[in-house]
Amino acid sequence: MPQEFKDRAYLTSEMSLPEKEAPREERKRIPEVIRREFCRNNFGLQHDDPVLFITSQSGPRLFYRIWTTLWAIYHLVVILLQPYFQWSENKLPSALWLVYMTNWGYTVLVTYSILDCIATHYVHIRRKDIISGMNIKMSWYLKFNWVLFNIMTDMALFITILYYGLLTPDFHPDSVLTHLLNTVYIVTNLFVCAKPIRLLHVIYPSLFATIYAIFSVIYQTSGGSAIYPVLDWNKVSFTLPLSIGLVIFALPVMHACVFGMYQLRVYLYRKSCAITKVDAVKTDTKETEIVQTRY
Repeated sequence: MPQEFKDRAYLTSEMSLPEKEAPREERKRIPEVIRREFCRNNFGLQHDDPVLFITSQSGPRLFYRIWTTLWAIYHLVVILLQPYFQWSENKLPSALWLVYMTNWGYTVLVTYSILDCIATHYVHIRRKDIISGMNIKMSWYLKFNWVLFNIMTDMALFITILYYGLLTPDFHPDSVLTHLLNTVYIVTNLFVCAKPIRLLHVIYPSLFATIYAIFSVIYQTSGGSAIYPVLDWNKVSFTLPLSIGLVIFALPVMHACVFGMYQLRVYLYRKSCAITKVDAVKTDTKETEIVQTRY
């Protein structure tokens, strides 16, 4: 049976269900989704549909190419303006810029956005096998960008919450760009792109945060000052439990929220597709009735 008729048969049968059955079916799906997420293979970076990594969840393919290009340019400009922002605060550009978690996170974000733009254009131009669905093997650059996607998504939200929750925020343009607008981009991009989120991929942002915590210990014990008041290793009885709690508990909770937003995106997409197909079935049925009446 042709696929379009299968879709119509499925959607027609769905329309005959009582309306209260739909939410019940969705509730039944949730435990199954969670169970599948904890499969051992989900630690890895293989995916059977690589095209999801260079397209938007919906809309024309050209849209995502434009989307990635504009954001890559924007983030590149912001990172190149960092010396100017330091001068505007009467500070000389220095290597100390590299010690802050915000700048680590934003560097990952800029790297991701540039590589995402390059990979998207490259696949659309040179890898027609991925676009057509003939290739189900993930290329190394898509895997690498998936890791960056997980790190920058969790860390941007994490940094924003820590900055405005535990520190004394300021609203200098540079601070707004790297502590607030970065999260606006993250959330928007999460709903626009088609990249999947796996619960077990929390290991990547957790590893990133652990490396930063170790770096902060080395930096301070080597003669540097405390990078942040809440990350002062001279007060190890406070800083160590806080760091462990943030990595072991706070980041997984953050990643679970990101996973929830991903599931919401997929749910809304499926609903919109179902509505579109149901409308198509109704239109075709109406046209058939008109033809039968006419003849």
